[in-house]
Amino acid sequence: VKGQQLLVEEVLHQYARTMNLVYHRVSFPADDPRHMVDPIFVEGERQLPPRNIRLPGFGACFVMPFPEEFSITAVNDTLREIKSHFRSSRSSVETNLSWSSRFMLKALQTIRKHAMSLYKCDFLWTMSRTVTIDEFVELHTSAYTTSISHMMEVVMDSMSDAVLSAYSEEENLFGPEHTMQAPSRVKYMRLCVLANKMLADILRHVVMRDVENFANHFRSFNRLPRPAEGQDVKGNFLGEQESLPANLVYGTLCQWPPIFDLSVSYSADSLAVDVVPPEESIQSKVTNVILSMLAKLNELPPFSIDVIDAVPDQKKLILLDPEDPFFVGCIESVKASIADSYFAPRALLHLLDPHMFLVTTDPDKYMVDFQENAHPLPVVKAEILRFKSSMDQIQELFPNSVPLRMHQIALKQFKLDTQSKVNDMCQRILFSISQQMVERSNFTKEHFDGIVARIKKIPKSAEELSELQEYVAGLHVEVNELEVEITDIGKDLELLNEFQYEISQQELGVFWEVFGQPSNVIKIRAESQERQEVERMKFMQELHENTVEFKQELSSVEVEIEKLYTYSDFDSAEEYAGNVQLLQMRLKEAKDKAGLVNSREKLFNLEITDFEDIDRMSKDFEPYATLWTIAASFNSSFPNWMYGPFTSLDAETIEQNVMQWWKYAFKAERTFDGKKEPQQVAKILKEKLDQFKPYLPIIQGLRTPGMRERHWAQLSATVGVEIKPDVSLTLKYMLELGIEKFG
Repeated sequence: VKGQQLLVEEVLHQYARTMNLVYHRVSFPADDPRHMVDPIFVEGERQLPPRNIRLPGFGACFVMPFPEEFSITAVNDTLREIKSHFRSSRSSVETNLSWSSRFMLKALQTIRKHAMSLYKCDFLWTMSRTVTIDEFVELHTSAYTTSISHMMEVVMDSMSDAVLSAYSEEENLFGPEHTMQAPSRVKYMRLCVLANKMLADILRHVVMRDVENFANHFRSFNRLPRPAEGQDVKGNFLGEQESLPANLVYGTLCQWPPIFDLSVSYSADSLAVDVVPPEESIQSKVTNVILSMLAKLNELPPFSIDVIDAVPDQKKLILLDPEDPFFVGCIESVKASIADSYFAPRALLHLLDPHMFLVTTDPDKYMVDFQENAHPLPVVKAEILRFKSSMDQIQELFPNSVPLRMHQIALKQFKLDTQSKVNDMCQRILFSISQQMVERSNFTKEHFDGIVARIKKIPKSAEELSELQEYVAGLHVEVNELEVEITDIGKDLELLNEFQYEISQQELGVFWEVFGQPSNVIKIRAESQERQEVERMKFMQELHENTVEFKQELSSVEVEIEKLYTYSDFDSAEEYAGNVQLLQMRLKEAKDKAGLVNSREKLFNLEITDFEDIDRMSKDFEPYATLWTIAASFNSSFPNWMYGPFTSLDAETIEQNVMQWWKYAFKAERTFDGKKEPQQVAKILKEKLDQFKPYLPIIQGLRTPGMRERHWAQLSATVGVEIKPDVSLTLKYMLELGIEKFG
């Protein structure tokens, strides 16, 4: 009743206006009531205080002034007086007076009926199912948008039809001139004001009802507050850390289904697992639902009927202050309920603490670190089992979805992502093991292929045969090492099979081929040893034949050397020097071949042949070789010194060669003492060098770098013949000029 007080007063005021006109008609029958002015509009309620009295029968009401001396007797007298005239005046009121209660009351009742239909509207969603926060906002927005549309398009249109119907009936009864007069237009405008008051009061009541239900729905998920004298009492209390039930399948159920769908998600940026959306986001969006609804309602225009100029002065239908203590209290209550509800998801996340090593692992970074170092197979297996065990525990501990009071926590995607991560890392680890197995298998296969190729190789020499026999004799050590490697590769394969890693047939084929290689090598080794014995006999025969042939070659070399001892023609020195070089080469080859024969004799454990004659021949041959080499060098150099361009002579080199050769010739005369031919050659060489030695100062003096054109001019003046230092100038020419006389 209190909420409709203004409406009741407005209705009573309209009745009072009508009754005043009725009273005036009875008192002054000669006056036309259509031209009478309503004293309530003229004087106002302050000057004419009304008293509303409800009468039996039709329930008509009227307003009368308070007597100066108020008494029940005076009021009763007035009522009896009016009552005697009421029945006769009623028909006149309905048919003749400017305010027709029948039309207006009918419109007013219709307005109230449609306004009351707002109580059936839900301006906020009933939260009957679990949704995401975005769906939550969308459903609430749809609810108040639909209700506002119903009010604007249905309720107000029906109210307009009721008022216009009353207006039309009055116009048909009294004529257009009557309805268009100022009092008639004003009363319809007042009827719109009355309708706006009805709408505003009902709308405020409905909105407050829905907001309070909204807050109560959130409060229904709250835990009980801790008792004032119960600090030692254990349990889940409002605003405190929450303990989850042992069986998460059923979670924590309340009176209503959970409101929000949340999910658990891992953030690589923060390296943490969070509930999405977070508490602050939920609080902000839920609060914004109420504030947005209030803002939308505050924008509604008032009820008006432009066609009959029934347009109230008010600009908005209603003003709902967001700072109103009622709304503020409801919003704070909702935020507190949301804050309390988030203790459950946080408690759920704490169950993941033992598994954070898995959740926070970056597969790419992990594999880079893993592959940088070698890991024994037991370590690799333990690492895979560590990941898989943690994942199995997560799968067993957490259902796909957990109801925790206000929230339905979706864990399915988180579990799938974690499972996918574990599978990915395990597959990548196993892939690295498979690659390692393939590489080791291929390497071992290549090693065995190399062994087989080597022991099958046909030796081309005794050295190759000896090396091959030595290799084959120690081959078992190498094969044993490879068998250990094969065993290790087999362990790789066992690990891959244990974790059901798919290996290609080609990779398996390489392993099994390697697996059978040791027995294959043993078989080939036996065949090779038989063949090597045949080759050994063959090379021993060749060695014997080569040794005999080599001894004959040595005899031939010794004969040639003995011929050299008899050479004495100094002018043929260059020819003899050529023979010397050939013999030197043959001696060197003989020495090398002797070493080869002796080494092969050692390989076959034969008696070592003595080739000391080669060293003797080389020692005896050396002085002769040096003699003829120097003699040939002198014979080839002397023409250049004498007849070649003087400007091309190298004084230092010439002096060095002449002096060295002279010293050798001097010693050679004594070395070949008793040997006529070589001693005679050494003597001739010394004589020729003695003849040339006096020319050395000339060469040194004129081939000095300090010689200039003026020096040559002075020399020409001294000799009396022009001497030009060009390509035609020779030492022989200057000696013919007697230049040594001008030293």
